[in-house]
Amino acid sequence: MNRLPQSRARQTSSVFLRVRYLSIFSLPSPGVSRDRAKDIDLREALKGLQEKKLKILIIDDESAFRASMKILLTKAFKAEVADVESGYDGLANVSGSNSYDIIFLDLMMPGMSGNQTYTELIKLKSSLHVVFMSAYSSSKEWETARNSGVTLLHKPIPLEELVRVLSQCGGVRP
Repeated sequence: MNRLPQSRARQTSSVFLRVRYLSIFSLPSPGVSRDRAKDIDLREALKGLQEKKLKILIIDDESAFRASMKILLTKAFKAEVADVESGYDGLANVSGSNSYDIIFLDLMMPGMSGNQTYTELIKLKSSLHVVFMSAYSSSKEWETARNSGVTLLHKPIPLEELVRVLSQCGGVRP
């Protein structure tokens, strides 16, 4: 059987991950573009996040993005993840008995925008930890979100950035 050189195998693995997660997240393979110390730090942070058993809600109208993010958060971070396709569904989910460590909220959605959803979520539970996500950083919605002081993530979300945001989450549900 033909075997690829180790560096080529890593690059192939990175391509596979990008295809598997629909290029929604930036998932470089270990050792390809980062030094070893950074890999070790990332692994340690990942292990700590897995131990937190985070409970996460994803509110995004793009079903492929929701599915990919849910797989990543469930498999890599060992999180319990719920997902909904609209701001209205997110509000209904949070207004029930559900509680979350963090909510990932898309900015650009039909019906109720991410900013409108955020305003209503905070009215329900002021202690929610919400993070905005969007591929449209030049939009009016992005500027409005930036002015609200909430963390903003640009899609595709680099793995290191996702780890950083999840690490800031205390793991204490409101």
